[in-house]
Amino acid sequence: MPRIARTIGEVELEKKKIINIATEIMYEEGFERLSMKKLGDRLGMTAPNLYNYFSSKDELYIEMRRFGFLELYDRLEAAVRRGKNLEERIKNLIREYVRFGIEEVYAYDMLFMKKASYDKLKNTPLEAIANREMESSIRIFHLLIKCAREYQEDENRLSIENSTAAILIWSYLHGAISLHNTNKMWMATETPSKIMETVVNSLYFVIFDILRNPALANIIAIAPFSGYPSR
Repeated sequence: MPRIARTIGEVELEKKKIINIATEIMYEEGFERLSMKKLGDRLGMTAPNLYNYFSSKDELYIEMRRFGFLELYDRLEAAVRRGKNLEERIKNLIREYVRFGIEEVYAYDMLFMKKASYDKLKNTPLEAIANREMESSIRIFHLLIKCAREYQEDENRLSIENSTAAILIWSYLHGAISLHNTNKMWMATETPSKIMETVVNSLYFVIFDILRNPALANIIAIAPFSGYPSR
């Protein structure tokens, strides 16, 4: 009998299973030591069979990032929905983002500490897949913009546009996570976990007190420093 073709949903489920195991290997040994043979052995599949799902290790890496962004978005969106009011929704988002960052260290490093390669992959067979990954990451940014917009519309006037506010929020969260995950907090305290809890509890107030400051609008209006690269 001819083999029944799998649906797109079935293929996605199988790819997610492969990505989950690839992520486990990455956690244990680092991405550099991940090979298609090692992945196939762990899955009970042959390496040639894996190439039915991923054309190369590069494609596997892009898809690992895409699924990582999708998982983070789902977690953030669910956290926001649990909030009973605007303040609670934003606090939930902050807490969930930081929780993901410090609990899923390798995934966070892969998603936010490694430079994306969208430009390098233009006009290559991986361009379409790279664009899908980029779209999955942009959804997180749009969720931050949505929260900033709701905050502005809730009579707490922000002094800057929502996209700039989203970048500032993201910068604060990323900074706290990076200091924690690179063990840099030991320079300031011998109890980084306790300090991290305090930081997370206060981030909401710190971020939005700064965003409400009218002086910030004047700072943003200054012409950008020409030395900064565009990407």
